[in-house]
Amino acid sequence: MATCIVEGCRTDVNKPGHKLCLPHWKAEQAGKLWECEKCGKPMDKNQPLCSEHTVSKDATSASRIMTATSVGEAVGLTAKRVNAILAELGWIVKGEGNHGWVTTSQGKKNGGVDKEHDVRKTPYVVWSMSLLANSAFTDAVLELKGEKSSVQESTIDTKSEEIDFVEKFPAKLRSTDGHMVRSR
Repeated sequence: MATCIVEGCRTDVNKPGHKLCLPHWKAEQAGKLWECEKCGKPMDKNQPLCSEHTVSKDATSASRIMTATSVGEAVGLTAKRVNAILAELGWIVKGEGNHGWVTTSQGKKNGGVDKEHDVRKTPYVVWSMSLLANSAFTDAVLELKGEKSSVQESTIDTKSEEIDFVEKFPAKLRSTDGHMVRSR
């Protein structure tokens, strides 16, 4: 007898010529099995790659991809909050019909890659590990957590005769793409 081809399943397949055990065959019929994007191997979990093609934690961190959920776990936020931060920075926008997320040109420059869910066909974005080292992203996360003030402290010497414009009027507001501005 053959064994089920779903990753991690060791159940024998009862019907000759079939490749899936009964529970996984039913899951496939219900659209609850996903395929690896590289090899097409069926999986129980909704992940882009099977364990053979997933980059291990020992591999170089720059090549590892992360969803909003895994980015959120790394910084201590929910995926919804991570997506809100990325949208505020102007790196992602809502997909067609207000479903899913799509990268902007700025998001692609910062390591975002568009993907599409195999079953639901909704767009989502994966990020390289370099996102966690991006200063605009980390500043926004710290600001959201309340660990960093959005208003930078100004050290203006009012008695000085020559006060530089930048020092006199510091940029205190953060724009949607992450840089600081003086006016709304």
